[in-house]
Amino acid sequence: MLQGGYQCEELTEGVPTQVVLFQYLLDMLGCRSTGTGLGLLCISIIILIHILCAIILIHLSIYCNSIGILMGVKETARFQYERIVDSVAVGARNLHRPRKEGWLRTVRKALGMSGQQLARRLGVTRATALHAERAELDGAITIKKMEQMAEAMGCRFVYAVVPDKPIREMLSKRAYDKAMSLALRTSGHMALEDQALTDERFMFEVKSLQKDLLEKRQSSLWDDA
Repeated sequence: MLQGGYQCEELTEGVPTQVVLFQYLLDMLGCRSTGTGLGLLCISIIILIHILCAIILIHLSIYCNSIGILMGVKETARFQYERIVDSVAVGARNLHRPRKEGWLRTVRKALGMSGQQLARRLGVTRATALHAERAELDGAITIKKMEQMAEAMGCRFVYAVVPDKPIREMLSKRAYDKAMSLALRTSGHMALEDQALTDERFMFEVKSLQKDLLEKRQSSLWDDA
């Protein structure tokens, strides 16, 4: 006995159950699978619905796979940037510009080269060459000028932006600080409603937020809010 009191006729040998259920569905729609125009229309509609559902599922699957691939590519690229920065930082973290004279004058004196000799190699006056050395100390020299001066002394100008700590450590610290801020804000609202968290529960929430920020919402780490 099916819902609504519909009595299935006794199945004959060789007739699949799906056929009987399909015929029942047609009866519920007010159609009969007798080959009439209305019955064929119902069958066509049902088949069309199945086809559309299949197409939607296929497109959703392709879209989800594409998003996953794009996220994987993005994360791989970010990891490569991280390796570049960390590898340079290992050797350059303790490297500092000579404070009193700067790199240009320090290298020139190490080579035993006079200001006049450097000027001739640059094709400028001695005053211009010495002005460039002073500009380095003042932070007013350009990268292009540093490259020219270094080349004139048989050297190569190299610069880098070096973080004080490994990138992964910086990201973890930033995520923790932001998670703590968010958790304190939420805890404050809950305290006003007399639902304050215990210290253990509070730290659990902080760690969970930190993990979520690092794994799923890394692009929002540096937002001010």
